[in-house]
Amino acid sequence: MGRYELVTAAGRGAYALLTNPMQALDQQPPGPRQVWLDARMPGISGLTVLDMLRAQGVDQPIVMLTGHGTVEMCRRAFKVGAAEFLEKPVNC
Repeated sequence: MGRYELVTAAGRGAYALLTNPMQALDQQPPGPRQVWLDARMPGISGLTVLDMLRAQGVDQPIVMLTGHGTVEMCRRAFKVGAAEFLEKPVNC
């Protein structure tokens, strides 16, 4: 599917799984209701992507995920406008 793939999670519907965070900044999938970002992604940090999305006016809720979080990372994410900051593993 190119830039992103649609995946289905246990009857919860389709989600856009962005495989390249830099391309995601250029053009988002149509109509995302929320954005989930990992703090550590190839070539760029999730916090940087969060900053860039907010600077572009993206107002959807953004959830940060990390397996290596710190209080400072959490504080920064909320300061920029993250809706939630979750530590891995996450049980949904």
